[in-house]
Amino acid sequence: MWPPMIGVFAQDEEQPVVREFFELFKTPWEFAAAGSKADVAICSRAKIPQTDARLVLIFGGETNSFDRANGIQVRPQGSNKILSHDGQRLPIYGNCSTFGKSAVATLTVEDSAESALLEITVGGQTFIRIGYDLFQEIRRLLTTGQPVVHAQIPALETHISLLRSLIVGHSIPLVEIPPVP
Repeated sequence: MWPPMIGVFAQDEEQPVVREFFELFKTPWEFAAAGSKADVAICSRAKIPQTDARLVLIFGGETNSFDRANGIQVRPQGSNKILSHDGQRLPIYGNCSTFGKSAVATLTVEDSAESALLEITVGGQTFIRIGYDLFQEIRRLLTTGQPVVHAQIPALETHISLLRSLIVGHSIPLVEIPPVP
């Protein structure tokens, strides 16, 4: 049996939201633990665990241990920001941070044009630091919903689209399971 495509390092309280998110994303995944094998790791913890994943996606609007260890300057932008990704607008309701105008500009804060995404390679692994808490945002969308002013923005689908493009953009094949009637 193949190892799961995506390993998720999440807080215990986030696990129901993670399960629901991957019901919508429809791709093989599992909660990751020490020694887990996956092509992609998604992490939303303040302390980033060791992983052998080829691609590590680190979400969070606050400075974390990875940032400190790698000299990453995190610039807090506050909450209620609109990000732009591939021409799509993405409201972020929780804390959002950027990494400066020199960072990869594929995910930017609309009002400052600063990047909310930073890619670095450490020891042959690619790490992408994304400046918001994915699972906090998903929780809000699933439990509270969006304000009417953003009703026309498919935020949940845009989060999925961002993940898809980050994974496929790093030459990792993505298996998505089509829904059945």
